[in-house]
Amino acid sequence: MSTPFEHADYKPLNVSYEAQHALLSSAHWANYIAKINVGLIVLFWLCMPFAQNNVFYELITDKDLLARGTYIFALLVLTAFYLYPNLKMLHYAKTIRTAIRDNDEQKLLKAFEAQKQIYRFFALLMALYVISLVAKFFYFL
Repeated sequence: MSTPFEHADYKPLNVSYEAQHALLSSAHWANYIAKINVGLIVLFWLCMPFAQNNVFYELITDKDLLARGTYIFALLVLTAFYLYPNLKMLHYAKTIRTAIRDNDEQKLLKAFEAQKQIYRFFALLMALYVISLVAKFFYFL
């Protein structure tokens, strides 16, 4: 795949101190938010067995194995959907810090690739949400 810079003469990117500070600040916040979200996921799964007045408890004690398995599978899928962007944010934060510390352009590119994957993931979720809204709209017409 051809990039716009493949055939052009361009100078190496020099990142100023202010830009480095802004990148480190974004890495700090990405790291902070991702760790809180991963902690919430862990807390959710640790508290689920003890929540006795919810659907999860009723399904665990229910004899219907298909309903129980379906519910747990759905929770695992939702957990994966919630966990994926947070792991990418942690990867972005770690890689951007080491790229600036080592002055390594390849690590900087890897960090931006992780950021691009986060944006793609959220674009996919947004598209699914819009499709579901349109489907819901036409279903109720």
